[in-house]
Amino acid sequence: MDRSVCPEMGRVTGVSFPKASLARLRNGARLHELPFGDGDIVRVDCVFKAGAFFQPQLLVASFAGQMMREGTRTHSSSEIAEALDSHGASLAINVSYESACVTLYALTRHLEPMLRLLTEIVTEPAYPEKEFTTYLNKRKQQFLIQNERVSTLASRNLNAALFGPKSLYGSAGELEDFDRLDVEMLKRFHQANYTFGDCDVIVSGKVDDKVRCLIDATLGTVPATTHDRPATSIYVSDELNATYRFAEKADSVQSAILMGSICMSAKDPDYHAFSVLNTVLGGYFGSRLMSNVREEKGFTYGIGSYVWSLPEMGRFTISTQTATEFVEPAIGEIKKEMNLLCESLIPADELDSVRSYMLGENARVLDGSFSFVDAYLSFLSQGVDGTEFYRKSEKTILSVTADELIGLARKYFDMERFCISVAGQKTK
Repeated sequence: MDRSVCPEMGRVTGVSFPKASLARLRNGARLHELPFGDGDIVRVDCVFKAGAFFQPQLLVASFAGQMMREGTRTHSSSEIAEALDSHGASLAINVSYESACVTLYALTRHLEPMLRLLTEIVTEPAYPEKEFTTYLNKRKQQFLIQNERVSTLASRNLNAALFGPKSLYGSAGELEDFDRLDVEMLKRFHQANYTFGDCDVIVSGKVDDKVRCLIDATLGTVPATTHDRPATSIYVSDELNATYRFAEKADSVQSAILMGSICMSAKDPDYHAFSVLNTVLGGYFGSRLMSNVREEKGFTYGIGSYVWSLPEMGRFTISTQTATEFVEPAIGEIKKEMNLLCESLIPADELDSVRSYMLGENARVLDGSFSFVDAYLSFLSQGVDGTEFYRKSEKTILSVTADELIGLARKYFDMERFCISVAGQKTK
C-alpha cells in the first residue's frame, strides 16, 4: 500500500437497514430478533404502550416508568443497583409520548439472572413512598431549573401555539402538577399499561437458541393481560394559536429564538425530499443558516433546523440563541434564507455537498453494535418500516432535483404557517 497516494473518494451508498425476524413468546408478546456481532453481550428492550399518550393526567407516565427501578416486592433500589453492577449489566428506562421502553444490557454468561431481575422490575414495582417523595422533590427541582432557561420557555410557548395549550404535545405542565401525583396513581397506571399482552420485546446482539429460550422462560411466562387505555387528545387546530410568542426573562444574557410550524410525519411522501431541503437550510454545519447567521453575521454560536417526527404529524423548527440586540436581525436573516429557497434554485455544487453529507449520515446512524437498534425502536413507535425508510431515503437523496426542492420550499416555508417564539430580555 502506497500511503503517499490518497484513496479515491466516493459516496456511501447501498446502506441497508437490518430486517428483524419476528416471533411470539409463549404469552403472546411480539419478539423482534436483531442478531449481530460476536461480542458476548445481549441487549433486551421491552416496549410497552405506557407513554404519555395514555396517562390520566400530566407526569403519571413518566413517574410510573422511571420509578420502577426504585424497588420491587423483594428488592430495594440499592439491591437492584448492586445486582446490576456486580453482573456488569445496565438498565435504562425511557418514557416517550407513545411508549415506555425498558432496556437491559447484559453479558451472555449473566443473562439469566439479569432477565429474571428485569422481569421482576417491570411486573412487580413497589413504588415505595419514601423513594417516591425523594424522586418527586428531585423532579420539582429539575423543573424549576429547566424553567429558568430561555430555551425551555421558548419551546413551551411554541408547542402551545402550534398544538394547543391543552393538547398532548402542547401542554408543558406546571409546578402544581407534581403535587397532584400519588403512589396509588402510579400503581394503577402500571397495572393498566405494563402488560405483556400488547408488548414488543426486541433482542439484539449475540442471539442464539439459548438466549431465545431464556427470554421465553422469563419474559414469556408473565401472564398476558390487556386493558382499555384512555387516550389523551393530540388535536391540532387548523389555525395557529399565535404567530408570535414572547416570554420575558429579565436577567437573561441571551435570548432564545424558535420558529416552527406543523409539517409532515415520516410516512408522508414529502418527508425524504423535505429532509434534503432542511439540510440545505439548517441541517448541518455547512448549511445556509450557519453560513449566514453564525459565520457571516456573527449573531450566534450555533443555529439549526430539524424535523421532530411524530406518528401522525411532525414539527419543523429553526432554533438558535443570540444576544438581545440581535434578535430581530437574526429573525430577519432566517426569513431571508427561507425566502431565497423559495425564489432561487439550489446550485448544483451545494446540492451535491448535501447529498454526500446525508448519505454519510445514513451510514453513521447504522454504524456500531447497537446504534441501529435505537433507530429500529424509533421506527417501531411511529409505525414505519425501517428497511423501506432507508431505501426511500437513499433513493430520494440521490435523485431529488432543485426544481422539486423549490416547490417544497414554496409549499412549506409560508410564514403564515409559522409561529415565532422568543424568550429573553425585552428589547429597548
